[in-house]
Amino acid sequence: MAGTKLSIRQIAVLTALDRDTVTRRLQGLHSEPGAKNARLYEAPAALRAVLAPALAPEGTLEQIKVRNETLNAKLKEVELAKKTKGLLPDQFCFGLVDCFIKYVAGKFEDLRLRGAVNREWIAECERHWGELLHADQEFPAFLELESAIRDCGKLG
Repeated sequence: MAGTKLSIRQIAVLTALDRDTVTRRLQGLHSEPGAKNARLYEAPAALRAVLAPALAPEGTLEQIKVRNETLNAKLKEVELAKKTKGLLPDQFCFGLVDCFIKYVAGKFEDLRLRGAVNREWIAECERHWGELLHADQEFPAFLELESAIRDCGKLG
């Protein structure tokens, strides 16, 4: 029993592709002569050859993997950009903290020179700050920071 045979025109109608595209995709596929100089192709093989490029992504498996990894990396960059949109640059923050520390150190030194505080009070404040800096907790450390500042104010 012979399988169903289709001409290029019939395949073009079935797939909604133009005849030139169908002809290009059928090159190399076995055909038989038909009526009115038509070429007839086995229907399953011809439809696979014509539709496979339209259904499959372009490129080899390796190219597809690389493209997929690239798209995933870009997606992660976009998600990270959304998350960090409102954040300040780290170098700016470090510079700001450094400036604040130098300012506070200068104020402590001014107070010491005027005799308003002594070295013991400054050492006590340094100890409180050191404890807070070495704490593994972030939010509770801020609460402790507030009470430590109040304690330092009481010592002076």
